[in-house]
Order: sequence, then structure tokens, then C-alpha cells
Amino acid sequence: MRIPRRIPLFCALVFFSLSSLALHAQDVGLSVVIVPPQVPANNENTRLFSESFETLVQTEFLSAGYKVVPFASTDSAVSEGSGTEGETPDALDKAVAIANASGVRLCVVINVVVSARFLVYSVYAVDARYSLVLGSDSGSVYAGLTALAVIQDSAKAFVAHTIVRVVEAGAGSAAIPIPYAITLKSRDEGAEVFLGESQESAAVVENGIAVLPYIPLPENSRLAISLKKDGYYDSSRQVKLLGKEKAYTLPELRPLQNNALVLSWGYGRLLGMGGAYRHYLISDQVFLFGEDDLYLQYGFNPYASPVFHNDIFMGIGAYLFFDPSSAFRVSAALGGGAMLTLLPQKYAQQRFFADYYAVPFCLQFEYFIRGRQLVLEFRAPFAFDTGTGLLGQRWCMISEFLPMITLGVVLPL
Repeated sequence: MRIPRRIPLFCALVFFSLSSLALHAQDVGLSVVIVPPQVPANNENTRLFSESFETLVQTEFLSAGYKVVPFASTDSAVSEGSGTEGETPDALDKAVAIANASGVRLCVVINVVVSARFLVYSVYAVDARYSLVLGSDSGSVYAGLTALAVIQDSAKAFVAHTIVRVVEAGAGSAAIPIPYAITLKSRDEGAEVFLGESQESAAVVENGIAVLPYIPLPENSRLAISLKKDGYYDSSRQVKLLGKEKAYTLPELRPLQNNALVLSWGYGRLLGMGGAYRHYLISDQVFLFGEDDLYLQYGFNPYASPVFHNDIFMGIGAYLFFDPSSAFRVSAALGGGAMLTLLPQKYAQQRFFADYYAVPFCLQFEYFIRGRQLVLEFRAPFAFDTGTGLLGQRWCMISEFLPMITLGVVLPL
């Protein structure tokens, strides 16, 4: 998997044969200095892949007729540090300084790291004459024998693309790379950031911020970014890279739910509150629930007396539309319950009543925003005349055509 996905210009090889490229290089007197990767001590795998990748890039430039100038690590420009993993935003200036100190126009910087059985590599070429990144490629692959074929293809495509861009730069048509390391904002502390389809983490969110290693991508290009964290659904976004530095905000992750508490408040039950417990038989898909709503009816006049209600409702629900990671979802539920009513002492001889009902229609619309899952519910209970209640046999509605309405928040447990 490559980060970002390279676009190899194989068509360039058709229009520019190796012989014509060689003549072009000789005509304009182009030379290149290659900054090799910095290899950590006692890391034999990194050393072997670093040497292989450097040799492949060098061979491609030589085949195209370019002169490869030896890299002198004692140059004053190099002492500032260049070619290390995670280039800083001034990497472009350092590469230009290295090219100028070496007396060449092109500077190629290579990075190779082998960790956790994966080879992560990047390479880019800087034109010192115009201070432009002419070509770049990066990727991640399993650090085995197959990696050699991958980095060989990468070297060929990179060099071919760079040579074409040399001509474009001279004509003033080369794309300008962004001059900054990409900064991402996220509310999900500890989440890992992935680029494109790579399986290697590029950064981790700390204190609400994740800073990516510098990648010389062109202005106005788009970069696919994914955010992942254990216990949460993945989220992704494509960002358009602007010329000026900007912090890009990533969508918030939604937690996986196996149990949840729902706190609600309903129209017609203004003086009270409800609480429900959900147990998901299938995470974020199918759930059993039990709900208890306690509320008071009061007329707010000198002759009114309070009436107490305890509404108990149980059933099963399932989400109908949209993926669990979606910000908006719709679920349906059915079940049954009992409405328990307690009248004041001064009323009739019987103070306690129980109305039993079924709920064949219950729709819930959920919206996830700022770390909270809001739910709007429409419920239409049908009461049975059992002789123990006050409602009789009828639909229990707010008005003739308006079902009971509840607004609540879902809190994962």
C-alpha cells in the first residue's frame, strides 16, 4: 500500500525514450546528488533495503544520462540535518542548500525505515534552481523479498516522473508543493492516523492534535485520511491541501456500543423524566430495552391536584438504515408496557390504576454530534380495556394524528 498513492507516468516513457532523455540531460548539463537514508545502528534490515533503494534510484538516473555527484556528508549544508524520517517543514530549503553545496541542480532525498515487519520508504527530488519538489513517492510494504520488486517499480516511476517535471519546471508549469507539515485536529485522544490505504500509522492524536511527517504534496491536491481507535468505528475524510498552513479537522469517532443508557424528556410529560437501558444483541444493530418514565400531571390552578404516573415500557428494536458509523440513523421498535397512575387522596375511593398497552409503532431518529448521540422518538401506544385503568381501549396520542414525542440522549455504558 502506498502513502500517498503514486500516479506513475508510464506514458512519459513512451514519449521520452531513454536515449532522448540522455541527450536532454547532456544538453542542459543536469547532475543530481542523492542523499542516502540515515540507518539506525544495529538495524541490518534497514541498511540492506536502504542500500538497495539508493542503488535503484541511482541506476535509473544514470540510465537517463544524468551525472550522479557523490554525496559529501561533511558539507556545511548537510550538517543542518536532512534525509531523516519525518521531514520538517524546512526540508525543501535544506535540500536546496545541499544541491547548491554540491554544485548540482537536483537533490534527491531518500528515507527508509523497517519496523514491525514493514518497510516504509519515501523519496523526493528538489530542483534547486526553482526551489520546487519535482517528484516524490512513498509507500509501505511487507519487508520481504516482494518488497524489492515494489521499490524497484517505485524508483523507475519516480525518476521518470522527475525527469518530465524538470522540463515542466523550466517552462514554469510545475506544481508548487505545500510548504508545511499537515496538522490534524481531532477530539479522539490516542486515535491513530492512516494515510490512503496504508496499514502503517502515520501519527497519533495527542492533546487534540496530530502532526504528519512532512510530505511534499502539490497544492490543491487531495489526501485521504483515516482515523482509527480501539472500541470505536473508523472514520475517514479527504482533505484539500491549501497553499497556506491550516489545521484540518477530522470527523469524530463513534464508540462501539453493547450497552447504553437513554435519558429522555417527552411532550405531554413535561414534569418528569424517563430512563431506558439498552442491551445490544448485535452491536449497534439490534437491541433489547426496558424503559421507565416517571412524571407528574398538574393543572397549575388553585383547584388542581397532582396526578402521578409511572410508565413502564419494554421491547426490542433494530436499526433500519445507515451504517453504524454514520452520524444519522433510523431505528424501529415494538413492545408493550403498563401505565401506572396514582390519584391524590381527596379523589375517589380507588387511587391506583393500571392501563396496559402495546406499541406496534415506534420510530427513533438518532443524530451523533460533538460526542453525543441525540434521539428523537415517535411512539403510538394502543391501550386495552382491562377494567383496571383509566384510558379504556384506544390509541394514546397527543392529538388526533400526533403520536407521543420524546427527545433524549444515548449514553454508552
